[in-house]
Order: sequence, then structure tokens, then C-alpha cells
Amino acid sequence: MVKIEYDEKTKSPSEQEDPFYDAINQLHLQNAIRQLESGNGTVHELIDDTDS
Repeated sequence: MVKIEYDEKTKSPSEQEDPFYDAINQLHLQNAIRQLESGNGTVHELIDDTDS
């Protein structure tokens, strides 16, 4: 299992400003990882948005 722990003191200035590293988002990501690891994830096809 992946456990992500972020401490405000260990974040770089760019990480402190980036919403990806926000504590709530990190909890959401941990939950998603647990679901995927337990086999409860949903596979989605990628959308090809390249101009042909």
C-alpha cells in the first residue's frame, strides 16, 4: 500500500502553492489508491484529443 504523508515544513515553495499537494487532495488520492489496490477501481479508456 502507498502511504503519502506531506508536512508543510517539508514542501518546497512551489508545492505549498500547488493545489495538488493540498492535504484534502492528498487524502482523496490515498483513498483512490486504496480502492485501486483492493480491486475496486474503474478502468476508463483514454480519449485521444490529437488533431488528425
